[in-house]
Amino acid sequence: MPTDDDNPSLADLEAAVQRCPADAPAWEDLAFAYRSAGMKELAAEIHEHAVRLSPRNAYAHHRCANVLSSAGRTRAAIAHLQEAVRLDPNGWCHTYRLGVALAEAGEDAAAADCFRRYVEVVPRIGPAWMRLAQALHADGRFGEAIPAFEKAVGYCPENAGVWAALGVAYARTDQHLPAVQAYRLSLRFDARQPEVAFNLGVSLRALGRFEEAVAAYEEAARIKPD
Repeated sequence: MPTDDDNPSLADLEAAVQRCPADAPAWEDLAFAYRSAGMKELAAEIHEHAVRLSPRNAYAHHRCANVLSSAGRTRAAIAHLQEAVRLDPNGWCHTYRLGVALAEAGEDAAAADCFRRYVEVVPRIGPAWMRLAQALHADGRFGEAIPAFEKAVGYCPENAGVWAALGVAYARTDQHLPAVQAYRLSLRFDARQPEVAFNLGVSLRALGRFEEAVAAYEEAARIKPD
């Protein structure tokens, strides 16, 4: 059973870095402790100091980026992740995490490039295909997003959100029949999605199926939260 001795206090960790000020892992331990205590900005500053002590450690840059992201410093996190990728180009976790940070910063084209490189090497991760599809969709590349969404839904076939996103991508490329099928599957797995029901109505209307479209609009109005 763990004891208090297994979890050094902040004072212990602060004393450790005073004793060995060049010990990068000790500074990282202190940073994580501050982060756990809710002091995210201080944790980020200490983690950056740790990285300066071991600048060629790709995983140190990656861990620093995670702390920076939690402190809301996305741009700084991106810089550390780019350095992690440069130092360890075959460490695909760095590429994936860089894509996440770029997407958070609204750099959708660059994010899509990261996710595409990731799925080329690690193809059996459904969330990665979803990230790629979302980045392509956000970048306005709806045709490219469709096969990525199709891959994603193959790994999580009962995920209502993935089916709904695939439906939107189909509709944006004027493929309203498969859009209808995707929306209906989404609603099968989660019936309380007014926006999906509304989008279903839009695609049905585009196909000239007006009675079904009206029914879909009425369903969207019925389930719309107050």
